[in-house]
Amino acid sequence: MANRKSVLKRIICRLVVITILISLLITACSTDGPSESAVNGVLLALAILFTAVLAAGVAYLVKSGKFQEWASAGINAGKWKFEERKLKGQKEDIEEEKQGLIANLGEKTWEAKVSHPTYQEPYEALAALEAEKQTLVGETDALESELIQVRASRANLVDDYSKQLKDLAGLKKDVEKQLEKSKSQGEKLDKELEKTQKEHNKARAEMDEQGQKLAEVEASDAPDKEKQVESLSKSLKNLEASLVKASESISNVELEKSKLEIEQQPLADKLARFEDQISTVEADQKEALAPIDQRMAELEGQVQSRNDQIDALRDKMTAIMHRMGALVESVRPESEELTAAYFKIDKVKANLEDVTQEHHLVRARLEANDQGMVRNFYLMAGGMLVLVVLIVVFFVLAFR
Repeated sequence: MANRKSVLKRIICRLVVITILISLLITACSTDGPSESAVNGVLLALAILFTAVLAAGVAYLVKSGKFQEWASAGINAGKWKFEERKLKGQKEDIEEEKQGLIANLGEKTWEAKVSHPTYQEPYEALAALEAEKQTLVGETDALESELIQVRASRANLVDDYSKQLKDLAGLKKDVEKQLEKSKSQGEKLDKELEKTQKEHNKARAEMDEQGQKLAEVEASDAPDKEKQVESLSKSLKNLEASLVKASESISNVELEKSKLEIEQQPLADKLARFEDQISTVEADQKEALAPIDQRMAELEGQVQSRNDQIDALRDKMTAIMHRMGALVESVRPESEELTAAYFKIDKVKANLEDVTQEHHLVRARLEANDQGMVRNFYLMAGGMLVLVVLIVVFFVLAFR
């Protein structure tokens, strides 16, 4: 062993000397003349030195057999650690599955009503909670039944009021249509009256103009005075006839308007009565529904409260069943309903035992492995990696 170390030291010393000489030679050559791509001799020498050290170290480790021993120990340690973690995870999963099956065994035991002195206390606690739950369920059913009746009563009441409102709305709509039709006719009469009044005013203005002209002609000494007087008199008669006709039309239109206004008033009164009736029915509906809605809210609150209590009891019973499952598993009372559950638990237990044994075996191998060799392997791999990185870096920098 000492001889091998001394040989390795001599080899490394010689490599260092050779590297220094090569570095000096490269440096001297690089200073002889200018070059476009000068080589850094020191960095190149260091790269060569580290390469030689790496090669010598690997050669020594391989020759001495340490490389194989350390590599085998390190690789096996990594493999067994991975296998140990995998088996540990499998154990945890199987253990969780086993605990779940045992917990479900308590539920199945209670469902099948299989009693035993070993778990008499939790069994009796479940019986008491079940009785309390059934009482709450009965109360809830009664409240829900009453709630259904109240809702049905409310729906019938709403239907009745809705029918009344619908009938009143239909009658109101008919009156609105009649009133709208009457007002539309009144608007037409207003337009007609406005037109007739314009014609009347126009005829009156023309009569005044023609009468003035007639007076002027009669007072003049025009040669055709008689002819003009005759023409103007005739025109005045025609205008007078038009004026009389326009006056009659105005009277007729005003009479029609009066009739419409007389007709509209009862319709407006009837419309107001229907609106009052609708408001009254809506108020009656609101008043009639108020106590029903209040009772519905009370019943819904009571039902919700009972359901919350039932859910709390179920959660409490489930927790007791799960704890009781371990006691049932310890005594395993005979029951056809529980046979399948026992079989599943036994199967999972057997699987857990196999995985546990395999896990112990892997841990034993891992503990028996030479930790010193494992540590040396990681140091060796780390050192070789550092040297390789340095060699690459120095070579790259040397030729830049």
